[in-house]
Amino acid sequence: MKKLALVFVGVLLLGMVVPAMAETLHVGAGTGTQSFPLGNTFVYQKGQTPVYYTYSLHLNASDGGSYVFTGPMDGSTGIPMSTGPLEEDFNPFIGTYTIAEEAPEGFFWVNETVEIGADDFEEDPAAANCFSASGVFELQQIFTWPLKAVIMQMPVELWQKNSQIQNQRKSSHTPLAGATVWFDDGSGPVEVGSTDAEGRYVFTSQPGNNLYPGAGFYFMTEPGFFFWNPEYLVMSVMYLNEDLDESIFVAWSPTPPFLLSFTALSGENHVQIKWATLYENDLLGWCVHRSEQNNHLDAQNITPDMIPATNSSQMQFYSLTDTEIEPGGIYYYWLECVEAASSNFYGPVSVTVEGEVPGIYPSLSQLKNAWPNPFKSQTGTTIGVDIKEGETGSLTIYNVQGQALKTYELAAGSHELVWNGLDGNGKACGSGVYFYKLITPSLNQSKKMVIIK
Repeated sequence: MKKLALVFVGVLLLGMVVPAMAETLHVGAGTGTQSFPLGNTFVYQKGQTPVYYTYSLHLNASDGGSYVFTGPMDGSTGIPMSTGPLEEDFNPFIGTYTIAEEAPEGFFWVNETVEIGADDFEEDPAAANCFSASGVFELQQIFTWPLKAVIMQMPVELWQKNSQIQNQRKSSHTPLAGATVWFDDGSGPVEVGSTDAEGRYVFTSQPGNNLYPGAGFYFMTEPGFFFWNPEYLVMSVMYLNEDLDESIFVAWSPTPPFLLSFTALSGENHVQIKWATLYENDLLGWCVHRSEQNNHLDAQNITPDMIPATNSSQMQFYSLTDTEIEPGGIYYYWLECVEAASSNFYGPVSVTVEGEVPGIYPSLSQLKNAWPNPFKSQTGTTIGVDIKEGETGSLTIYNVQGQALKTYELAAGSHELVWNGLDGNGKACGSGVYFYKLITPSLNQSKKMVIIK
């Protein structure tokens, strides 16, 4: 019996499950049943199939191409990766994958990485313990909107024919490098870049320095060029989803080749405006415009009867006397060259009128618009202020936090205050929005101005 007991114990080690509380093992049936005392628990697993786990990952490029990527497991887009059966439940594909190749020409990667987490894996309903996940590296076509700045030039060609000097004028466009490109969505102009050596600046749909900023106003500036055609462009599209045609901004040189000089000289209670031309061709005439601010849009035409052009191949001299001015005042003059289909403006030239200033005061106190606005801190802006007779006033400049930066105390009269972007301690103010406020006994008014980089 002991031998039989040992045999059964050996079988039991490979055999059936015996409850932990059992004290006797019964083998057989009916009258042939035999019992064996037990003191331990025995486990018997009967022919169970081993458990395996399989994980697979499929990363694609949106164009269906094959591109190398790196990550927890390196590979190429479009080629599935699989662990095969694993005896342990371990997923080696979890982590960040990065595309390792440049996008094809004319495209860019919207996402250069794909993040794969445990929750991205789904079990295959047709195969137990088989899990798969996928991800996409998105390609997008690069769309562009090129801008170009050019200078309008009119070179002169003279030649001898039949003992007479004749001329032929040819207009040409020269690229303007370094012109500043601006964008304004209504909250104030922002500098976005400058034109290259070919006069171009290209907005793209590709993330980077030339990313298209959206709908709004676009314009250009460059010192020495006051007139542009067009002055600005209005764009209504929020995103570049197609290539746009090149937009050309034409800058008119303040002094064209045929205009030899343009001056304004102060005399006793008058201003003498003079200009000279090397030649003239197909011109209708000349007009002179005057303003008390450096802003041609506010200028007044002081030659309602246009001065006729001579249209001569010889040098010509013109002169105009302006007496509708005030002694001590500063005036700006522009010269308008009138042609059959268009007009071109040149200038301005400025002058301070000589003579004794009479004791004449403004009829009311007022705060005028700063000009230029926006402006660069190193160039400054001019703020016109009128204080009527019998009043004094103060003009204070504030930042957006309401902190007073500088205050000017003003007596009765007309004033042009130049603020160079410095606070009362001589410290330069940063770019942004500022307010200037005039307080007099009869007026309390504020206006906004912007400093740009």
